Amino acid sequence: SVLIEVLQFLLQSESLGVLQPDNFSFDPQIVPENRARAPASAALLLERDLSRGIEPVPVSLFNELDGTRPKEFRYRKERWPHGCFLSAAPLFSVCCDCTDGCADARSCACVQQTLGGAGEQQAYRHQRLSAPLSTGLFECGPWCGCARSRCQNRVVQKGLRVRLQVFRTPDRGWAVRCRDDLDEGTFVCIYAGVVLRQQQSVEEPAEREPLVSDDEVEVVEEWTLPAGPMETVTEPLDCSPPLYVPVIQSPLAQLKDQQQLTVSSLDCSQNGSEACEEIVSKKPRLSESNGRSQPQHKHTPEQMYYLDASKEGNVARFFNHSCEPNLFLQNVFTDTHDPQFPLVAFFTSR
Repeated sequence: SVLIEVLQFLLQSESLGVLQPDNFSFDPQIVPENRARAPASAALLLERDLSRGIEPVPVSLFNELDGTRPKEFRYRKERWPHGCFLSAAPLFSVCCDCTDGCADARSCACVQQTLGGAGEQQAYRHQRLSAPLSTGLFECGPWCGCARSRCQNRVVQKGLRVRLQVFRTPDRGWAVRCRDDLDEGTFVCIYAGVVLRQQQSVEEPAEREPLVSDDEVEVVEEWTLPAGPMETVTEPLDCSPPLYVPVIQSPLAQLKDQQQLTVSSLDCSQNGSEACEEIVSKKPRLSESNGRSQPQHKHTPEQMYYLDASKEGNVARFFNHSCEPNLFLQNVFTDTHDPQFPLVAFFTSR
């Protein structure tokens, strides 16, 4: 394809790292100058950068309806704690030492880790992902010998690279739009938040706090719960960062000998309240592939983690529900290969 020629040119000109294949688009529907309209009044642009310098690309805040602002929160561009602090298992099951920027999927151990459970599906193609991989996507990690600036298997870990804008809708609360056209399969951002540990006891269920968008995701029980009322107590993990940022809620349900996390279901709020909660449930563990055995993890039904963005999170906490979505979710492993703790990443679906 043309992007293969682009990659070869970047390699031969030694400019790979300064430019990446995803900086190029050959889709005739993509218009580089097609940007979201500028506000008619400077007063409508409430924030030039909602992240206040935390993100590498500014996230603007726009409201042309009533001038109100979202509730205060602290911006966090990454999940906390990182997976390396959460996992008690070996952090990485494979590492690579590619010298070609991991452009050859056949020789990159990390790409093969992804393809081993993906069947006929494909991993990144020129740093774009065309469809979700139910078995997860494994990026090259900090222990890999490949050059980070040239690696074609490092996308999500690079963080936000597109220009997003949070804006107020007439009847759907806050939402997010991109200020530029994007190719299909482009990485947008992750769902950042604080990982909380849940403890269950036989009392009354805890109430969920309302969140900022109008979405609501129901919890799907993956095992038989004990009879009688239950109480859910959510507590932060022991390691707490000195700085907090805004986030969203995503429970990670852990089942016995089941590892892969996938998003379950969405339920639109009927009362128009600003609430959004995402649930991620377990899928069957990946079997051995390509001669490599997957790391073993033992979980009990009582173990459960939540990705909480109610008080700390990133721009994804404002993503809105749509019956015709233009994004899809992908579990991506960057700082650990423990299937309990993927990053939840958003990619364009069209």
